[in-house]
Amino acid sequence: MHLVKEHRSLLRLMRTASTSRVLNLAKRTAAQRTATPAGSTLFAAPALDRCIVVKHRLRPHEREWFVEARTLVTKLLIPIDPQDVGLGAHAIFVGERGFEGTMAMSLGVHEATVAGARDLAVLQALDGLPSLDPFLTREHLRRQGHEAARDYFEISPGDVERMRSFVRREIVPLITLCFGDHAEPEKAARLADRILSSDLDATMEPLRRTLKMEPAEFVEGMFCWKGFLYYKWALDEALSAGLVMIEAISKVRATGDATPEERAYIAEARTRLQSRIKTACRDVRGALNAYDVAFAALTQRAEPAIFRDFLISAPALFFSVGDKLGALQHVTSFWHYKFAGRAIRTPATELCDLLSDFENSLGGGAECGPRRPDPVFLPMELAG
Repeated sequence: MHLVKEHRSLLRLMRTASTSRVLNLAKRTAAQRTATPAGSTLFAAPALDRCIVVKHRLRPHEREWFVEARTLVTKLLIPIDPQDVGLGAHAIFVGERGFEGTMAMSLGVHEATVAGARDLAVLQALDGLPSLDPFLTREHLRRQGHEAARDYFEISPGDVERMRSFVRREIVPLITLCFGDHAEPEKAARLADRILSSDLDATMEPLRRTLKMEPAEFVEGMFCWKGFLYYKWALDEALSAGLVMIEAISKVRATGDATPEERAYIAEARTRLQSRIKTACRDVRGALNAYDVAFAALTQRAEPAIFRDFLISAPALFFSVGDKLGALQHVTSFWHYKFAGRAIRTPATELCDLLSDFENSLGGGAECGPRRPDPVFLPMELAG
């Protein structure tokens, strides 16, 4: 285990973390844990079920902790005191050298037991995701046979605050349909808050009846609705960041001595990355079109059955939308972290590795990265 000493950073992570980067199990209240039925917990090990899961880009000194070459990994933060994360946490990287032994000795998670094997399988599934957004994560786990209570999968508090005004604007057509052109803005605000908080009280009953959904079906449908509102908001954020990155890529320069192969790769990667960012944005936008069509059927043509059926089938879209959007968020957020407000100049080898990582994240193939051919040993008569 690695001790996390930046206690203030840990508290800030709890408050402001991006939903796509952090799955915060520590924030689940004691009441939620008590109400969670046996067998529907995400992890059997109590320490894991209170941890903070983070998608983490490896720093140079951390790469030696892994057998295979990796850039994006999954980090588990185990709070020293679950009631006070400000005291710090221990960190474990999924798949690091000796990972199974550390899990067994430190957390009692043994792969030889049924519960331990399941916990490790869930961790491996999380490690295989490009993003930890709750809608992609829940659908990915369900496809692999790992069910868990819905309250594990929530949008982070920081993103909820940033989403409020966007969601209020999005649901104005529904408010207008229900209350006419003179509906008060407060009604949209209240409905938006209900959707984002999952607080489906009696005030949501008219909407449930309009959609002709059973209570349990309605709860699941509202979770899916929140998922598409999150994806639409996140795409808007990623589009803005992507446009900045597309423009900035043309200005990136390598420092130091670069090989001809590195120079050629950097020039080609610029063009490919710009194209792949645009393609990723277009693909996500196209997938979200299905939501817009279904919502328009409800609000413009008064055909609630179409929107209801869409919500029921929505999880099938979470995987493709979340996967592509997660990759786009990874690329644009790290670019901003690395270069925002600074000159875009970095050593050639480091720049090649960075661009190669980005290309692979956005669907690049084996060609990503500069060609560095193995040494060729010529016969003596040709070598001279």
